[in-house]
Amino acid sequence: MLSLFLPALLLSVPPRVCGGDAPSCFLHAEEEDGYEQDGDIQIGGIFPVTFHSELPVNPFMEPRKPDDCKDNKIQFPSFLRTIPSDHYQAYGLVKLVLHFGWKWVGLLSAEDDYGVLGSQVLKESLLASGVCIAFHETLPSTPSTSRHNVISNIVKTSSANVVVAFSAFAYLKPVLWNIVNLTGKIWIASEAWSTITSIFSKDQSNMMTGTLGLATRDVAVPGMQEFFINVHPLTSLNDIFSEQFWEETFGCHWKSRYKATGASVINSTRWCTGAEKPMGFELQNTNKFDQRVTYNIYNALYAVAHALHKMHSCVPGGGPFINNRCANLRDFRPWQLLRYIRDVHFVNSLGEEMYFDVNGDPPGLYDVVNWHEEPDGTLSSVKVGSFDSRAPPGHELSINAKAIQWNMKQTETPATVEVVQMTSGPMRSEVNVSRRELNIFLIGSL
Repeated sequence: MLSLFLPALLLSVPPRVCGGDAPSCFLHAEEEDGYEQDGDIQIGGIFPVTFHSELPVNPFMEPRKPDDCKDNKIQFPSFLRTIPSDHYQAYGLVKLVLHFGWKWVGLLSAEDDYGVLGSQVLKESLLASGVCIAFHETLPSTPSTSRHNVISNIVKTSSANVVVAFSAFAYLKPVLWNIVNLTGKIWIASEAWSTITSIFSKDQSNMMTGTLGLATRDVAVPGMQEFFINVHPLTSLNDIFSEQFWEETFGCHWKSRYKATGASVINSTRWCTGAEKPMGFELQNTNKFDQRVTYNIYNALYAVAHALHKMHSCVPGGGPFINNRCANLRDFRPWQLLRYIRDVHFVNSLGEEMYFDVNGDPPGLYDVVNWHEEPDGTLSSVKVGSFDSRAPPGHELSINAKAIQWNMKQTETPATVEVVQMTSGPMRSEVNVSRRELNIFLIGSL
């Protein structure tokens, strides 16, 4: 499943190549079937990480995406990724809050690395920008009915009508299910759950309509739509995924695949015939063919291709290695290819720049999405803007306000009256103001 891929680029270097210079080597993945060869390049995938004995650190790796502790180039010298760093995401969420003039928000975050590290950057940036935090609650990673009830009650009773949730959806779900009838809140979603609309029932649409968030960009990969249209199990005999693709696309089952799983046949089982017509599907407008992760893998593959081309084009005496040497193309070392991968800077076939910064991260580019309630009561994630970390200060965020559907189907930015509480020392003052006019705080001090 694409949602399980790690959209990053990893270059594996065996320990014997590293010698004793651990910082210059990659701390390779455990050997698994298909990934045990010296110098394997791995694009996507989930695997455990082992460490050189001199570096006994054991970080946690998110299954959805790598956490930002991988920015430590002593521990992960050859870790690169094509999905933006969460630092950019936190910065983008702050810009989103500031864009609408919201100064009184609640914050929820998971207790894993993604939530802890992301919310720390987010909270510090919000406070530095003059935004007050009404509450900051940590979502437990293990089931805890009592804790979920406490958090749900805080969200329901808080005067903050804007709630930012920096978490995977699995940790947020119990809280949302507890407040299913709550309306009037504006949810700000992190990338981990900003496009998960299908999980909500029609009864929950009123609560979640108007949600805003940042999402990994959904870019149409050249040739991908044509590829999907031409996939057919009866003609794509060498494609081991074609039958599964067909079943998930048309909601049917191939008899041979179904029986192989040992599942019992029931009267309502719909069998695939091969006569189903993929041309009837608008591939660009359905979440089934969401290409957010696909585009990251696409860029990773091209980064490797450009690096190989650059290495192949090296002129003797003008190389990047000792004594200006070039790599031996017939027997180059993985760390030599890594040197070229780090330096790639190209424009892909869509006209977009791709490069890695000193941390091995690409530019911080995101879609701004908004949840709309469709006529049939379901929710859809609609792009209403974009975020670009490369833009000049103050111009990173671009939003089409007219395209936003707010909670309760309002057409303008909500401007309800709020109670603001800012504290400093033992004293506290409160002031009721309109959200649009909220630019003065009464701050108690000693």
